[in-house]
Amino acid sequence: MTHDVRSEKSGDNLWKQLVSLFRKIPSDGYILIGMLLLYCVNSFWLKRRIGGGAGTFLRCHFNDLCAGVFIMAYINLLLHSKGTRIRTLPLILLICLAAGMVWEFFAPLINSRSTTDLLDLACYVAGGFVYWTIERTCPFRGKN
Repeated sequence: MTHDVRSEKSGDNLWKQLVSLFRKIPSDGYILIGMLLLYCVNSFWLKRRIGGGAGTFLRCHFNDLCAGVFIMAYINLLLHSKGTRIRTLPLILLICLAAGMVWEFFAPLINSRSTTDLLDLACYVAGGFVYWTIERTCPFRGKN
């Protein structure tokens, strides 16, 4: 039985190409994927199985917290193409507050099923803080 060195090298080369590709993805791309996964896990599994105060938080506020993180990751992913990003905590919190205000105060005007909830607004802002914390502490953030 002969051993084909070329296939090993091409396998190694493919692996190196994949690693290189993943290193080029801005950290905000990973954060977006993470938030989408958390949203799905919460929507389709957690909030149906957990009761009490934690269940109430998962049903009523957790997705708003994730939305604050998601919004900032999306904005910075778009800004990445221009070589810039929003990094300062006050600006991140202001953007999340503005997005939350639009959703909590404007949405009820156009959708009768929507209600204004100040705790949801606080969760948007808290999501901005979570985003800022992730960006400052996670090792995968790279130089983007």
